[in-house]
Amino acid sequence: MASNTMRKILSFFVVWTMVVSMYALEVNNLRTQAYTNPIGIDISVPSFSWQLSSIERGVMQTSYSIKISIERDFSDIVWESGTIESCQSVDVQTTGFTPQARTRYYWQVSVTDNKGNAATSEELAYFEIGLKTTTAWNKSKSLSTIFKAIKSQTLTCHLLPLNYHLSPLNYHLSPLNSLKVSTFREVKKGLCDS
Repeated sequence: MASNTMRKILSFFVVWTMVVSMYALEVNNLRTQAYTNPIGIDISVPSFSWQLSSIERGVMQTSYSIKISIERDFSDIVWESGTIESCQSVDVQTTGFTPQARTRYYWQVSVTDNKGNAATSEELAYFEIGLKTTTAWNKSKSLSTIFKAIKSQTLTCHLLPLNYHLSPLNYHLSPLNSLKVSTFREVKKGLCDS
């Protein structure tokens, strides 16, 4: 009888140890330029941030590695940081990576901690680079000639290669390629579907 109880207690601790090791470290809240999945940003050197969560106490990051890909499944990696021994997880710059205009990039980070645990981010994290030069903007259609103030509906506009979701609220300000947009002057027929 005593050996049966000991087996149950030992089984409990084995299962508990397995559960603790599975969830000992997680990487979440991935941000680019302090935003979640920003679109149309105008940057030359992206900066990333993330948070660690753990069921253990006193956990600190000891190293990280960032991968950037143009494919969601990371089959086409365009830049890797390599393993960087650092506890930094806020405003981490991607030295040596130059993003191209009008391109969506996916990124993930792998970290290790002071307890010997390792984790790779699982949440979808991406950023899109907008039109970075004045010449590129001059070749595109001006926002003021495309949109009109909409009071009664929300529009989703697909202007290749960028997508915009416009709110009808007069007081709503949408950051769009570093410009604050509050009203839209004119709707170009055929570009927006309500």
